[in-house]
Amino acid sequence: DRGAEAIGALRHALDLAPDDANCLARAGYVHFELGNREECLKLFGSAVRAGYGAGEFARSPLLAPLRGDPEFVRLLEDSEQTRPNRSLKGGRT
Repeated sequence: DRGAEAIGALRHALDLAPDDANCLARAGYVHFELGNREECLKLFGSAVRAGYGAGEFARSPLLAPLRGDPEFVRLLEDSEQTRPNRSLKGGRT
């Protein structure tokens, strides 16, 4: 089964790079495609904590079905609250 193959490859990739934001995000997308909502959201959360921009998830047409999901919305909102203020030039006050 192709889904099982994909999950095996993801596990291997995450074993090699457990804190890689892009790897975590891609793994989340694969789980989303396979219908594994809970694992998808867990991986998206880990990706954001590792530095992946949550805005990528918010803008993704593929993830449109998650836009009404309270856990997905919370992930996006939480990432906005913890993101450093980038409106200041040079990051200085």
